Amino acid sequence: MKTSAHIPILTESQQQEMVFNERFELYKNGKLNESDSWLQKFQRSLSSSVYSDEQEYLDDPKVPLKTRLTLVGGLSRLNDRSGYTKIFLKELRELIPQRKEPVKIVDIGAGGGSLLAAIYQYAQKEGFAVDLYGVDLSSDFAQKTQFRLTAKKVPVKMMQGDATNLLKIADESFDIAVSSYMTHHIRSAYQVGLFLHEIYRITKKGWLIADFDRRVYGPLFVGLSASLMMTPRLLISDGIKSLKRAYTTDEMNFIMKEIAATKELRGMSCQGIPFFPYWKIKGRKWVS
Repeated sequence: MKTSAHIPILTESQQQEMVFNERFELYKNGKLNESDSWLQKFQRSLSSSVYSDEQEYLDDPKVPLKTRLTLVGGLSRLNDRSGYTKIFLKELRELIPQRKEPVKIVDIGAGGGSLLAAIYQYAQKEGFAVDLYGVDLSSDFAQKTQFRLTAKKVPVKMMQGDATNLLKIADESFDIAVSSYMTHHIRSAYQVGLFLHEIYRITKKGWLIADFDRRVYGPLFVGLSASLMMTPRLLISDGIKSLKRAYTTDEMNFIMKEIAATKELRGMSCQGIPFFPYWKIKGRKWVS
């Protein structure tokens, strides 16, 4: 007697995610944008040629926590040397409201907390008060980061949470949400959309999100600039893998357009950074 193969029954949300991701793949491969110019198609083919889904060393769950913290510290120093952190803080300053009360800022995907520490030091220098919070998927990482920042006298409250489903955080709990080099770790386009919606939901004032933009010259840019700054080979390798896995500016705007059909994202748009393989999503929340 023949038995039928077990066919998993998908929930409604799983079906939505599957359909969404199928449409995203069609878009990424140029099947939903036949009206694009030859230049747009050429640029998309170049970015597609760079794409790779090879896992980064830091994303391997087998890597000991102590090793991950050391590597994350190396990435932080690289961001400082390259000027990335300075540019991020300058962009953030434009979103800070003019008031005496502390500005509540949350970092989604805070990792080792280097961005939170930089924001705290910058706020002291610029003369505005902040209440800082951080969210990380790993509870162990969140606890270690809390301990390290407290030891450095950086007042911060770390918590464990999934960036795509921040159930513990109420609507408009923070003035501003930030996130840096986190989006490319989310491997489902649909989940990226949910992450952006959560950013929108938990903020009152605005957001600043930045990550690699998968451009054809990106691997050379990352490899050469990191090598010039005497970066360890493992970090250079992970940086190149990150860029190859990253979403392009156009792909991010497609994700936002698609997810906005069911989730509110008013005021969000993605902009590429001229000459550098990065994009940013920066904006203020619209008040109706």
